Amino acid sequence: MSKFSPTAAISFGWNSFTKNVGFLILVTLIPLGFSLVSFTLIALIDYLVGKSLAGFVNILLVPAFYYFSFVIALGTIKAILNLLDKGQGDLSDLLIYTKNFMMLLNYLFASILAGLIILGGFILFIIPGIYFSIRLSQFTYFLIDKNLGPVDAIKASWEATKASMLNLMVFGFLSFLVILAGAILFGIGLLVAAPIVTVATVYVYRQLAGASQIQTQDAPSPVQPVVPVATPPAAG
Repeated sequence: MSKFSPTAAISFGWNSFTKNVGFLILVTLIPLGFSLVSFTLIALIDYLVGKSLAGFVNILLVPAFYYFSFVIALGTIKAILNLLDKGQGDLSDLLIYTKNFMMLLNYLFASILAGLIILGGFILFIIPGIYFSIRLSQFTYFLIDKNLGPVDAIKASWEATKASMLNLMVFGFLSFLVILAGAILFGIGLLVAAPIVTVATVYVYRQLAGASQIQTQDAPSPVQPVVPVATPPAAG
């Protein structure tokens, strides 16, 4: 599996952001806006109809909120993957898994399985939990990009990260600094920092997965093959 440069990943995230500002800000704001609306609506129902009736209403609403939060979370990754592949983003990717129940179930099962493994690591003192967290950090990308099942995606993440533990730790620290810098700027900087880290994280996955090339907007157009032209024989 390929190693990667943490600084190159952050740089790639920044360059991609400068060329896709509007798209990446929307991709960041839409999931956040959905979460805010969901929690606000639940709180408003509790206030307007009372706790007893609100409990019944929430039985119907909460699963729907979780369903769409899963859809948007996976769709966000798909949108960034397509941005890296095609050089341009499409907001419709955010809802691409609306009817793909198998993908949602795979994600749910893989998240539970990975969570149990990581929890077991933390129970065995802190360091194993951190180690497992890093080794399993790529499973969602393998689910989406390679369409693997839950167990295979976890195995693929484990295999892909085995030679890059140090780089992943450095990348995590750099990502934290970028997010912290964005938060310090009155929170508005997060509209820049969050997309940079998101794109950089997908870039890291592609490097670990052994992607041979990532197409960006700076990439040259494919070279057209040269067709040899027959040269007429010289006059005798």
